[in-house]
Amino acid sequence: MAQKNGNGDSSRERLIKAGINLFSKYGYDATSTRMISKEAGVSLSAISFHFDGKDSLFSACLDLIAEKISSLYEKTSKKTERLLENGIISKQEAYECLMEVIRTQVAVAFGHRYRSSLMLTYWEQTGPSRRDHPVSEAIFKKIENSMAKLITSTTDIPYERAIIASRFINGSIISFGEHSLLVYYAIGDEEGQKKKLELVSGEILRYCDVLIRELLQMPQENAGPLTNDAEGGNLP
Repeated sequence: MAQKNGNGDSSRERLIKAGINLFSKYGYDATSTRMISKEAGVSLSAISFHFDGKDSLFSACLDLIAEKISSLYEKTSKKTERLLENGIISKQEAYECLMEVIRTQVAVAFGHRYRSSLMLTYWEQTGPSRRDHPVSEAIFKKIENSMAKLITSTTDIPYERAIIASRFINGSIISFGEHSLLVYYAIGDEEGQKKKLELVSGEILRYCDVLIRELLQMPQENAGPLTNDAEGGNLP
């Protein structure tokens, strides 16, 4: 049986949490198994006990992030599936569903608790060679593919263009989380930072609102209020 700490986490769980934290900061190559075991508060031999090696542990970290992403967007993903199954979707229904996904994305991009997950998404592409990319696949399936299908279902825009629009929106939003220092430089010092970040978030929503309405050929109106907390679960 795996040893547990005072919080009830097994040594395997602690290694994965430590791996996510360190891989997201330093990348795969610069993170050693010794660093991970020290961060997790377990012996170095615990890694070989639970995993085949660093590559296997890295894969477990990615799998957990992918699982959390799927859970986070499950509600909107199922809503989209139901709409598509019905066959007839109004522009308003598509708009509301798209903006719900976008609000969740903004909450993730600016949420401190999602920082490690965002950075690990980047390192997935630069880590050891593997046949699958679970985090990217989860993002595509739960977010970008769903958004593209909603766009094509109510317009004459072909899927190839819709998926580019979806990638542009998602990538633009998440880049604020991946490169947060650029935002901090833009908004000045930490005094009143929360208020200024809310302003930035609101502006992102307005730009996305304009783009979505343009894609769906809807009248332009002001963006709705920002949802500060994403539903469906927390990422590490």
